[in-house]
Amino acid sequence: MKTSAPSSSIEDYVKVIYSFTEWQDKPITSSQLAQRLGVANSSVSEMVRKLKDQGLVDHKPYSAVTLTDSGLRLALSMVRRHRLIETYLVQRLGYSWDEVHDEAEQLEHAVSDTFIERVAAKLGNPERDPHGDPIPTADGQVLMPSAHLLAGLDQGHSGKITRISDDNPELLRYLAAQDIDLDAEVEVLGRRPFGGALMVRIAGPGGTRDFDLADEIASALWVSTETPHPGCILGRGITGAPPVWPPPVSWNVMISRRDAAITLDVPLEMAQRHGLPKWMSEAELRSILDNPPPWLVQSRANRTGKRPVWVHLECAVCGYEEAARPKKWWPDFTYVVCGHHAPSEVPAVRPGCVRSEYDGVGTRFVGIADVEAPQVSP
Repeated sequence: MKTSAPSSSIEDYVKVIYSFTEWQDKPITSSQLAQRLGVANSSVSEMVRKLKDQGLVDHKPYSAVTLTDSGLRLALSMVRRHRLIETYLVQRLGYSWDEVHDEAEQLEHAVSDTFIERVAAKLGNPERDPHGDPIPTADGQVLMPSAHLLAGLDQGHSGKITRISDDNPELLRYLAAQDIDLDAEVEVLGRRPFGGALMVRIAGPGGTRDFDLADEIASALWVSTETPHPGCILGRGITGAPPVWPPPVSWNVMISRRDAAITLDVPLEMAQRHGLPKWMSEAELRSILDNPPPWLVQSRANRTGKRPVWVHLECAVCGYEEAARPKKWWPDFTYVVCGHHAPSEVPAVRPGCVRSEYDGVGTRFVGIADVEAPQVSP
């Protein structure tokens, strides 16, 4: 039987924190945790404090949330339960791979350790679930395959589909209808112009077929490759060093066009106008930074230096953050608070100052500016 008795909420939190970093190396923030769990930022802040008190996470105000050794052990236990149940539902009960996630979410909290180990034995101790995610062993070991997002691979790259994200059941149903499954051989043929679809060739039960994959699909498929192809961007390294194979895991991270525009410090509409795709790999972004195209060089040369293109907004209460284009009417804010919190939750105005509040800052912030009160002449 289960020897510890953490609540199902605690189990869900540590599992989500682990899953977020399993296939990329950026830690999760409180706002990202709230988005994935579908709860308010204030609820996350309260739960993170509880997890920290129980020694399950490390967290400092306005920083990311990371698991401690104890938190990682609990997370791996829950991930093992979830993925073994998914595998059992598919292999023994005839579920399809788009149906099992929600069922496993319910069952993983209810069954005993004995049940889970008997399921594992009945299945022959599988190493991966129906979507290709690795199943931790009973002692917490995880065998991670070396794999990379299909969306970040360049023309000529080939390999086997190793993992398919289960975030979107409709996408899973589409892939099943097209006979695109784990272990299918795939080759990147190129990309349509102006940030268009990724062209690939995939081998299936009925033979080899060519597909134009939208970014949402290409960003859900992970491909393992044993050797690089000539000129492979993944094997170049990002600093001009000799090729490294397999490339670092951090290269698996995909970057949105908006985040790329923030990194390049250009307006989003400029990034779109000059053909930056909706998603790109870190290697592709690094290539632009190291060898800026003419339009980016000209943009930097035209800067007046008086106002930044992007500013960082961070809620003074919960740490929710976003980048935003500054407006001419914005003063120098003392604090900003997100829509989940009231301006009254920030420290009181300092003596000798007056406070003003500004709505409509970023997508969901109120700006607070404390300025010295004007001196009244006697």
